[in-house]
Amino acid sequence: MAERAPIRKTRPPDAFAEEIQRRADRISSMILYMDLDWVDIAIQIEQLRDFCREKAPDKLEAFEHIYEARFIRLWEQWKEDRTEI
Repeated sequence: MAERAPIRKTRPPDAFAEEIQRRADRISSMILYMDLDWVDIAIQIEQLRDFCREKAPDKLEAFEHIYEARFIRLWEQWKEDRTEI
């Protein structure tokens, strides 16, 4: 008889994680597809930071390491690409 694959346990959806991901995706889209100044993006990042600080202050350091760095990299890469056009 063939061995059965182990059953993977999945975690239930985390409303906070889904919301922060949705907001982060929105900021990324703003960087990539809208002609905005950095100050407009920085305002959105600060609002997301405030949301994280309010809902999960223990995750704030992770936010800054993951999301903030991601937004800055996207901005720098996108700006470089735009100047070559």
